[in-house]
Amino acid sequence: MYGVKIGTIDNPGWGVDIDLLDTPLQDKPFQKIQVDNGDDDWIVCLVKDNIFTGAGDPNKLEIILKTFRDWVES
Repeated sequence: MYGVKIGTIDNPGWGVDIDLLDTPLQDKPFQKIQVDNGDDDWIVCLVKDNIFTGAGDPNKLEIILKTFRDWVES
């Protein structure tokens, strides 16, 4: 139930969920990111209920993971 989930979504695109509960990140603020330039260029990243959630078009997996990494390292 806890951990990291990376999978495809039906939009099509990528979905990433990373559980933050009981980690040093669980209370770290995260500014929601949302870009919608159409079906082929979109991304959403947010933290809700101690879960980092990222979703984006088929070309955004690397950007979602980099967004998470940059937040962790900041």
